[in-house]
Amino acid sequence: MNDILDKKIIEDKTGRILTIEIYDELDSTNNKMKEYIYSGKRDVDLIIADSQTAGRGRMGRTFDSPSGHGIYMSMLIKSDMKSENALLITSAAAVAVVRAVRKLTGVEAVIKWVNDIYIGKRKVCGILAEAVSCGGKGMDVVLGIGINVTSSGDMFSENVRGIASSLYFSGKYDINMVSRNEIIAEVVNEFNLICSNIEKREFIGDYRKYSNVIGKEIKFLKDNEWISGKAVDIDDDGGLMVDTCDGRVLLNTGEISLRLQ
Repeated sequence: MNDILDKKIIEDKTGRILTIEIYDELDSTNNKMKEYIYSGKRDVDLIIADSQTAGRGRMGRTFDSPSGHGIYMSMLIKSDMKSENALLITSAAAVAVVRAVRKLTGVEAVIKWVNDIYIGKRKVCGILAEAVSCGGKGMDVVLGIGINVTSSGDMFSENVRGIASSLYFSGKYDINMVSRNEIIAEVVNEFNLICSNIEKREFIGDYRKYSNVIGKEIKFLKDNEWISGKAVDIDDDGGLMVDTCDGRVLLNTGEISLRLQ
């Protein structure tokens, strides 16, 4: 399959009127979307790059983005979304990616709280949501999604080589059957389906179902100290409930460490 990014295919498969921009290379699709917002341009719905030179994840980490081997995209969620629902965007995006990947490829992707997508012991996708002030009109959210599709080996930087992988190396993904365009469109479709009714939080059922954390011993970072506990559930706002020796703790954001068996 010729897996070239194609705006027309994505438009056709989403069935929506989207303003899409595709670039051969950007420093970061999130940076480009924020640049537009700051300049007053808020009519671009989706930015996609074939490669990124400065892809970013949470906690300031880099996201390796080799040309032709992944999906690097940013969606604009405009400020008309209620603030309490905006907090759900990251978990909604994680569910959208897992649903799309499972539906199109059969790959059994799971969610490591808050927003990393794993196949087995390896991370294949990261999600970064950034709130951006839009000139007194509230806050927009730039939602960045990076999916490793066929990248492997020395395409990853040394610090993530032991934990990163891609859909292709799951052993099930067939590049001749499913293109990057199709995955992008399906992620957009699933995300918009969730957001059309996000206040009901029905997608949280899938967030729990596809979690690889619930029931596991974890560590979480609080006040620069790692605390041990057992992840027992996810609440309706996407928060992680953890039982510790000092009682139950609810994590709404942050960093956890999970030992994958």
